Amino acid sequence: MSSSANQGFSLIEIIVSVLLLMFTISSVLVVYNRMSYRIEIMRWKRSALRLAQQRMEELMANPNRSYAPKEEVDVPITPPYGIKSIVEVRQDPNDQKLFEVKVIWKERPNNSLSLKSIVGN
Repeated sequence: MSSSANQGFSLIEIIVSVLLLMFTISSVLVVYNRMSYRIEIMRWKRSALRLAQQRMEELMANPNRSYAPKEEVDVPITPPYGIKSIVEVRQDPNDQKLFEVKVIWKERPNNSLSLKSIVGN
């Protein structure tokens, strides 16, 4: 009878396999986290753009009406949730027909969206 060699995995092979699996899973989680953040920003920007367009249309419909220069609003992302944002309506001092509507994400002030348009004749 001949003796057969031991079969199976050594401890080193198992450790290397577990480390590779952990590295792969952590990479996928990092990518998922970054993509979730980007999707959240894109949803906010889409909703903020809708709000800014609505304000600009109100300005075009009533160019002589005065508007609050700053107003805090909830920009709806997924109903019923919203993100606190600031809507600024500015009139260009050099050109009284040029208006800018800016929506600023309150928690992340470096994220903002701005629309400019000429209002009136």
